[in-house]
Amino acid sequence: MKKIIIILCLILCGSYAFADCSDRAIELYSNRAALYNVLNLSADQIKCKDVIDKKRYDELKQLGEQHRQEKYVLDSMIKGSASEKSVRKQECIVKNIEKNIIKTGKKYDKEFKCVLDSEQKSKLNVIRKMERRDLKYCKKHKRLFKPDKNLRPFGTYTTGQEVLCPKHKKWHIFGIRHEK
Repeated sequence: MKKIIIILCLILCGSYAFADCSDRAIELYSNRAALYNVLNLSADQIKCKDVIDKKRYDELKQLGEQHRQEKYVLDSMIKGSASEKSVRKQECIVKNIEKNIIKTGKKYDKEFKCVLDSEQKSKLNVIRKMERRDLKYCKKHKRLFKPDKNLRPFGTYTTGQEVLCPKHKKWHIFGIRHEK
């Protein structure tokens, strides 16, 4: 569920374009399928899961389409000459839709959890705990994914003291600098 929420948050935050929305939907579906495979569901549980998933994906599809439309309106308002008050109002509408998407996912996850037995619930809790740990690790080490502003761009050579090491008057690997 946390992966789904993370993926939905990424989608909702606008970090990806909506052009490949079907690819993300397929990825979301395959992640849930892998989760169901790990839980070793019985035949009755699979039938219940299918009903729950059908309701989940129908509702999320409607909310996703609504979110896409409202996000498009927001983007056009920002690009156009809309007043700041109307832009904030539209942002509020988009955020409410995002909250509804998360709330819907939680609702169906809670319904699915009622189908599981105690051993499967404990497996599910362990999986969720591992996902949260991975998310915390990524948040903690996000600085590793940012480019180092002290590095010069590849192929450019400047003679400014702000780029060269003042002690050695030469380039250092990885932007390491000495104190003056």
